[in-house]
Amino acid sequence: MAEEVIIECQKCGREVGRIVEIDGMDWLNVNGIAVNYMKGVCIDCGQEFHWSLSERQLARLIKSVKAR
Repeated sequence: MAEEVIIECQKCGREVGRIVEIDGMDWLNVNGIAVNYMKGVCIDCGQEFHWSLSERQLARLIKSVKAR
């Protein structure tokens, strides 16, 4: 991954983590932990948060099939 992607709370903008590429797959790096699934709420504003590696992979697959 050439450009670092920062994942933020959709409501208040607090940084949740950063996307890192490991063996060709995107993972969410949260305080040094590579996360493949995360669900919770923002500690600042209470906004619900959900991130899933499998859903990101599925979205990428659908996008590549549509581009054909």
